[in-house]
Amino acid sequence: MLFISRHALRVGGLLESLNRSAKDFGVDFKTLFEASPGLYLVLLPNDPHFTIVAVSDNYLSTTLTKREDIVGRDLFEVFPDNPNDQGANRVANLKASFGKVIKYKSPDVMSKQKYDIPNPDGTGFEERHWRVCNSPVCNSEKDVKYIIHSVMDVTGFLRSKNEAKLQKGKSSREKSTLEFEIFSR
Repeated sequence: MLFISRHALRVGGLLESLNRSAKDFGVDFKTLFEASPGLYLVLLPNDPHFTIVAVSDNYLSTTLTKREDIVGRDLFEVFPDNPNDQGANRVANLKASFGKVIKYKSPDVMSKQKYDIPNPDGTGFEERHWRVCNSPVCNSEKDVKYIIHSVMDVTGFLRSKNEAKLQKGKSSREKSTLEFEIFSR
């Protein structure tokens, strides 16, 4: 029997209830997982590959990918560092986070990550920013069997925030120019 760490579920006894309900009502967890509102990948803890074994529909939509193109593949083959970004170290950051999850058997919440995604047509990369949490799924012997990679795309929020700063700066400059013109006459 598999269980998710207390930190990952945040609700004691939920998994046991789900297992009972699944048996009683024939719940299809694959369908539930794929339709979940979050952006999730399930990975094997097989460093350095971190093979993708499951993915939510929303993750596919947000990352412009298809299930048949990514399941069964190494995470960093599907999502490599952007070769045009000289400072790209996102693969190393994620591997370090996965290492913590495996070693400490507890979730690792990463700081905001800039991690560009490949364009589906292969013509380059699209800039993206993410909030990331990686959580272990352990068996009864407390061995990490899977890693749940949960992300939130914060690109739009950051762009809006930057646009607001630019507008504020522009307004301040316009106000200063207007004040100068008024008082210099």
